[in-house]
Amino acid sequence: MGQTEGRPVFKNERLLLRFAIGLLLLAGLVFGINWLRSFGRDPDKILTADTKGMMAALQFEGDGTRVVLFDTEGKKIEVKGWSQGNHDQKPTWRPDGQRLFFSSDREDETFHIFRFRPGGDAPERRSVGSRSKGTPWFGPAGYAEINESAILVAGGSEVGSVCEYSAVDGSIRQILPPTGDTSTGEEGGTVNQASAIYSRIGESFKEAKWGKDRRFVIATMKREDGEILLIQDFEPDAQGKMQPPVPIAAGNSITFDVGPDGAATICVLDFQWIDSENIPEEFIKDGKAVRPFAHGVIYVDPSKPGSSQVIFATKENESVLAFPAVSPDGTQVLYSNGKLGPSGEFEPLQLIVAKPGGVATEGAAITPHGVFEATWTPDSKSILYARPLGGVRPIFQVDPRDGTEKRLTHDDGEYAFPTLSPQ
Repeated sequence: MGQTEGRPVFKNERLLLRFAIGLLLLAGLVFGINWLRSFGRDPDKILTADTKGMMAALQFEGDGTRVVLFDTEGKKIEVKGWSQGNHDQKPTWRPDGQRLFFSSDREDETFHIFRFRPGGDAPERRSVGSRSKGTPWFGPAGYAEINESAILVAGGSEVGSVCEYSAVDGSIRQILPPTGDTSTGEEGGTVNQASAIYSRIGESFKEAKWGKDRRFVIATMKREDGEILLIQDFEPDAQGKMQPPVPIAAGNSITFDVGPDGAATICVLDFQWIDSENIPEEFIKDGKAVRPFAHGVIYVDPSKPGSSQVIFATKENESVLAFPAVSPDGTQVLYSNGKLGPSGEFEPLQLIVAKPGGVATEGAAITPHGVFEATWTPDSKSILYARPLGGVRPIFQVDPRDGTEKRLTHDDGEYAFPTLSPQ
């Protein structure tokens, strides 16, 4: 035996000490290998960003649009890599607030996904291929891997596609139309029975969002004379087969949002029949089809069959509702109240707030003027929007409890789609 500080050290103790040191070295080696693997797969994932209080927005610039940031003091930060004539699309934060994503034609004259780390250099292109891609939407709230992937609409053959986008490696997986047993890559799009079903519903996908737990997709499609909204349930039927999509509403224009509970609030302008050749008998009067309303709001919970209900309906063009936005906590929903012009264009008149699923006409007006691109702050306590003012289009913040409005941008810029960091 040996001697250490006057105490005997036995052979077994030396072996245990060496074993412990070996374990520490092995753990360090494993950590280092995993770190290198993560770094090699996505170097940007290792770097963090403090974005608390930062706001992103889209700025109209000449004949293009560009994504810009504002720091906590209201100072504008221009995102590098943009050239005159480029078209960035509305920005979206990853739910952890670490990264900002947007779609842009900055490269190859094709809309690709770009990711930006505030405080870093130029945004990094994070998609490949020749298909144009819309800005990804992260959600729904509460989903376990909400920061890892998002949903987006991509172009391509037939009706295009709704895809799951990996925020980690930039890969894309088509989810609508379902590909079945056919393997489809980023540039894929094999025409199958599902594609044929979707092509009978509409001509191309416009927007898509997941429902609760990502079991459902709520999506709008453009068709020859308007738009149509449908819901796809990914839960197999009793025979284990993929269920067909369910059209919910059609109109000249459809806007919608999905709350954290998975329920959808749908605004329909200029009602249309889903299938003009199969109109329900209750709407046939004296041999003619009579629309139930001209403009309305429909509330539906995809997980509850038969839950669809009309919560607002009007036959007048002077007071219609559009562009719903459900608060992150699910307790409130914004509507833009406006009128339709001679050519069917929507003119916002005021912003109102109501309860999701509640009678929309019982909502309270919170602005005496029309606004654009209204959205909630992450804490559900304030609202951001842009509105024309003296030849510019600044961004404002309003407290819905008392209507107190605060101007956030003070330059001569014209802005849209303001969004506050989730941090």
